[in-house]
Amino acid sequence: GDTGWIRTDTGLINVDDAFKPTPDVHVHRGAVAEGFVRSGEPARAEIDAERRAAIRRNHTATHLLHRALRSVLGEETRQAGSLVAPDRLRFDFTSLEGVTAHQLHQVAAIVNHEITRNVPVTTEIKGYQTAVEEGAMALFGEKYGDVVRVVEIPGFSRELCGGTHVRATGEIGPFLIVAEGFVRSGEPARAEIDAERRAAIRRNHTATHLLHRALRSVLGEETRQAGSLVAPARLRFDFTSLEGVTAHQLHQVAAIFNHEITRNVPVRTEIKGYQTAVEEVAMALFGEMYRDVVRVVEIRGFSQELCGGTHVRATGEIGPFLIVTEGSVAAGVRRIEAVTGDAAVERMLTQQQLLEESARALRVAWSEVPEQLDVLQERIRGLERETERLRGQLAAARAGDLLERAVDVNGRRVLAARADVDGKDALRQMGDRLRDRLGSGVVVLGAVIDGRPSLLAMVTPDLVAQGVKAGDIVRETAAIVDGRGGGRAELAEAGGKDAAKLDAALAAVAGIVERGASA
Repeated sequence: GDTGWIRTDTGLINVDDAFKPTPDVHVHRGAVAEGFVRSGEPARAEIDAERRAAIRRNHTATHLLHRALRSVLGEETRQAGSLVAPDRLRFDFTSLEGVTAHQLHQVAAIVNHEITRNVPVTTEIKGYQTAVEEGAMALFGEKYGDVVRVVEIPGFSRELCGGTHVRATGEIGPFLIVAEGFVRSGEPARAEIDAERRAAIRRNHTATHLLHRALRSVLGEETRQAGSLVAPARLRFDFTSLEGVTAHQLHQVAAIFNHEITRNVPVRTEIKGYQTAVEEVAMALFGEMYRDVVRVVEIRGFSQELCGGTHVRATGEIGPFLIVTEGSVAAGVRRIEAVTGDAAVERMLTQQQLLEESARALRVAWSEVPEQLDVLQERIRGLERETERLRGQLAAARAGDLLERAVDVNGRRVLAARADVDGKDALRQMGDRLRDRLGSGVVVLGAVIDGRPSLLAMVTPDLVAQGVKAGDIVRETAAIVDGRGGGRAELAEAGGKDAAKLDAALAAVAGIVERGASA
């Protein structure tokens, strides 16, 4: 749904092309873990390429696995959830019966066959209705906008998905379904559970119930869960909302949540008939499939949901709760990342340490840090305005010096010179000044910006009428510096590769103007 343009050294790039391979542009969509990104402000993004590649392989593998499961178990089989990590993938699917070892072997064989085929993985942007009518599969409870991304493994799978994928199935490498041994009816078995990890998951799972209820209390009862991830170190919670969430609303949500923790209310579970549970106001969640008998998880006086997961015995076991990020992930869907327990305490202590260090650096009390930052930002803006004013004065002085270099070419004033500027915007501003002061004539400026030659040509309207065109000048001079360019008759720009030939390009301008006027 994002629209607009981004200016780069090589021209304008449509935001819709942000996910297409480009060497110099990356557009970030989603939450920022630390700090803020403001519109129009340059930012540097660093990606862990090795981790990203592993996630890409496992993500594409879920598409292969989904299709293979449907081929073996039946077309009614559907994805019901997934986790894609660098070192593994987890895939939940609907099935009313158990899966045999033979069926698992069949599934793995199909997936590995598609990997050995090394089929290209293609993506295409389409309208939602068109994509579904053409057979693309919409997944478990996902919320889609009017425009969607179709990921296709030709001859095998087509799904709606916005994630990252490999370019061809062969990049995935060998695929293995991990299952250690078998448990047979009546045979004794020993199960070992990582108690610490389990306890952390338990805290974060119950936390999603509290968070769901708190969000509905603050944002409105129409707010609904739209997805979640419960991990030992953190929790992720997606929810429906047509509007953004303010910082004040997030504070309200956190306050309600932490109040329920301090109440230390018992968390109770009860097995009931589905219809009875729903009539008693137990909430059924996003796209879940329920049987006739369900499990109700109740936090007395606060929340009732249908859930089969693991939970704490009382809310106090969760410990402190801290929202880390909040932002939009899709049309009408937003996401909260949060931490609980020791992870929340550690993050709070880190934030407190940073605040205290900031206060010491600013030489104010910690409570005065925001106010002092506002003061400093205003000072910076004032200095920037003063710098801009001085730059304008310097540019005007330089323009005056450059005007003295204008020459007469068959009765036309032509100025071709190097400009001492640090960017293309400054080059354009210098050109505007010189053209205005010249009145009638041709201005061609050259500059080396970031090690590469740039050219700007401007022609006043009266000379355009006589056949002198900026686009023609730029095309010929750009060829000298091993570059390309173009534009309108009155304004054109070019970039090149050979900065050593910039002076030669500028020296050629007079001859180009003379030929253009006589053509």
